[in-house]
Amino acid sequence: FYGEARDGLVRAGASSCTVEIGLGGGRTLRFNRTPKRTPVNLWSLHGPDGAVVEEGGTRFETGGRAVPVWVEALCGIVKVEGLDVHVAHQKFPVFLLGEPASKRSAVLSIGQEAAYLREMSAIHRERCTRDQALVRNGERELAEARAALASLDDLPGIEAALQEEREALAAARARAERAAGLDRLRERLALAAARLARAQARGGALRDLPEAGELPALAARLTQARGRVALAERVAAAARRLRTARERAATLATLPDGTPPLRDATEAARGARRLADLRVGLAAAAARAAEAGRKAEAIRAEIEALVAAGGGLCPACGAPVEAGALLSDHAHPKEAA
Repeated sequence: FYGEARDGLVRAGASSCTVEIGLGGGRTLRFNRTPKRTPVNLWSLHGPDGAVVEEGGTRFETGGRAVPVWVEALCGIVKVEGLDVHVAHQKFPVFLLGEPASKRSAVLSIGQEAAYLREMSAIHRERCTRDQALVRNGERELAEARAALASLDDLPGIEAALQEEREALAAARARAERAAGLDRLRERLALAAARLARAQARGGALRDLPEAGELPALAARLTQARGRVALAERVAAAARRLRTARERAATLATLPDGTPPLRDATEAARGARRLADLRVGLAAAAARAAEAGRKAEAIRAEIEALVAAGGGLCPACGAPVEAGALLSDHAHPKEAA
């Protein structure tokens, strides 16, 4: 209102400063100062639509260093005799004592409106203080926001890296699921291999089994083999008895034919009778041994034929054997028995 603006009002880094005052009827009085423009100061009146007001052929937009007349007429804020009686607070009222009477009378003519002006000045100072605090806090918050935004400059790269990590995680999960499936499949294959081995073993055992039509012949052969085993056992027992008899005969052959003279012939007679009985028994045993030998030879021949017919295998246990061993020291395996 007084045209006392200066370049120091322009914020650092800005090209201009603007002050707006709201008026009645939705109008706005705007003051703009641009140091590098001509004119430097510009006053303008704007309607509710924001356009510059034009009335009676007058456009309410004026530039220069002096306050336009239409601004003083519109607002009525001017210095009175060079004194700031509208906004500023008078700290030293004694200054009026040194002023001319005309200036003192002009100041005193203000009357009770001075109190209203002081209240307006206090409100204005409060608002300025609040606005300055808001500006300071806003600048600090703005700097913090810019720093936070600066840290997010690489947000697309971070998002791309995050997407790659997500894809890698999905691939890792897929590989883990596949590995788990392969482990389950490996266990199933191991179980199937074990079952197959058992089935192959059973199949190999079943392949060696005879056909159903061969079972009667095998049963007959088994019965015949059992009979032959029993016969072989009887032959072996007879052979053992034969060996015992031969040993007894050899012992008896060493006895003298005659008896030495004895003083007491009673005992000798009894011994002679016993010897005679022994000779009779020996002759009978020799006859039986001869008969057993003939039977043993026949059985041996039969066993040799049986072993030859069986491919050199024992008819009882199926182990390789010689015919002579069946009559002496052949032992059947427990499994076959």
